[in-house]
Amino acid sequence: GTINDFMRFKAGAQTLIDNIPDSRMALNAILDTIADPKLRRSLTKYKTPEEALKSLELQFGNPELSGPKIVNDLKGLPRATSTETESALILKIKEHYTSLKEINQQRLLGRNELLNLCHKFEKEQGKVLLRTLLSITGDEALQMEELRKVFFEKLNERYTENTIWSRTDIERDRRPREAHKEHREQFRSSKRYTDN
Repeated sequence: GTINDFMRFKAGAQTLIDNIPDSRMALNAILDTIADPKLRRSLTKYKTPEEALKSLELQFGNPELSGPKIVNDLKGLPRATSTETESALILKIKEHYTSLKEINQQRLLGRNELLNLCHKFEKEQGKVLLRTLLSITGDEALQMEELRKVFFEKLNERYTENTIWSRTDIERDRRPREAHKEHREQFRSSKRYTDN
């Protein structure tokens, strides 16, 4: 989940630790609240609930560690090759950016990261986005805010265009196709012979 989910979980776990005197029973009670079996198994190796919570804190609750990981995930996104993959890419970028905002680490998405993300799009679209971002100048802090704002506005526009394109393309495919000219001519000439 998000950093907020972890904070709620941590508060609940701390209540269990405070109310259950035996540390092994407290750890078992905390493990019972975790739905993911893989995560639950990984926590059984700890002897005290405090150790288990510290491990979870490093994994889920530490924005300083999770922020750079999110940026690395953004860098590792595959390049778009079609309208559908471009739409999926846009959704992934927005999802990662939302994660950065939730932990208040959006500053990690700087100028270089945004310019590199432009290369993930189809050639022409990426160039247009790159030129738009390069035209923004000014004070560095304000410039970064403006860059992020413009980048995500353009992403939203692109996603809307892709959605409309995909929908109208599907509608075009559903329409009955008109026969080719040669086929019509062939049919017309055979009808003429039968009339004669």
